[in-house]
Amino acid sequence: MLSGAQLIGQALGADVEQSPQKEIGVFPIQLTAAGKRSSKFTHMAEAREVGHWHNDMPGLTADSKVLAYSDGCPRQIVEYTDLVYGLQCHMEFNPALIELLIRHSGEELLNMAGISSYRTRIP
Repeated sequence: MLSGAQLIGQALGADVEQSPQKEIGVFPIQLTAAGKRSSKFTHMAEAREVGHWHNDMPGLTADSKVLAYSDGCPRQIVEYTDLVYGLQCHMEFNPALIELLIRHSGEELLNMAGISSYRTRIP
């Protein structure tokens, strides 16, 4: 299933790509140089822990800019235009939402046990 960020990129002509690592849990993202310069992200710390539950990442168009990345995924926040952004990470996660995801993804999580390209950390 594609995320909103991946669908946005695809709608603008970019291919969805597999992320170097599947990330499930809470990991830090870092702003890129472009992210630090963006007026829309001046309120955000240079590094911030956010939720992740993904294996793919949004593709890039000729004009897009990567504004944030993580160790497991080089495209966490992508600016496609001045008004169109794709967020691969999940800043909306809260304990109740995480419990629902775990409850409905038990088989997926069990199948991933021992996969080296899988990062998980839930505090």
